[in-house]
Amino acid sequence: MVSWRCKMCMWFDFRTPVLQGGHELSGFCRKKWPIVRQDSEGNYRGNWTLVELEDFCGEWMPDKGGA
Repeated sequence: MVSWRCKMCMWFDFRTPVLQGGHELSGFCRKKWPIVRQDSEGNYRGNWTLVELEDFCGEWMPDKGGA
């Protein structure tokens, strides 16, 4: 069983996705910069990578209980 899950990572932001219409089992990875995309109206928007609580990656860092 892998214990390095996004929900235990210092880069994981679990607050914002729910405010933006996401579900409670997801969050944003703040390790990398936002991805910029053009919407259907021609406007550019930056979005952080959406991840699930149980996802994991090679850049995982333990959450030290900060802010």
